[in-house]
Amino acid sequence: MIFVALAAFVATTSAQEVKDSIALSGRVTDSLSGKGLPFAKINVRQGCYVYWTTVTDTNGYFTVTIHPYYWGYDLECCRLGYECYWKHFDAMNDIKNYAVRMKRKEIKPYDPYINAPSQQMEREGVKVSVR
Repeated sequence: MIFVALAAFVATTSAQEVKDSIALSGRVTDSLSGKGLPFAKINVRQGCYVYWTTVTDTNGYFTVTIHPYYWGYDLECCRLGYECYWKHFDAMNDIKNYAVRMKRKEIKPYDPYINAPSQQMEREGVKVSVR
């Protein structure tokens, strides 16, 4: 009798806590201007493993569906001309309107992430220095 009650409690608790998938959505913006940053890369990772990835739309919005294996993950957001953003989160429920505010950084010619012409970066307000 006790075993049956314990098994029913464990089954009910597990069903409530574990979801097949959760949605993580939000917007990536420039920390100074508040404008949305298009084409920022969003990674959901645990340690050195990237499990899910997406890219922001033209207004900086993103949505990624996570099928959690564990509770804790890290959100990584990177874009050319900005410092990468990292934040730990628990994947227990849907996360909506997640705000990522990215800080600008100076681009140097030896920066491994440079993959766009400097004129285009300057039009977007990213300072380019040549030494």
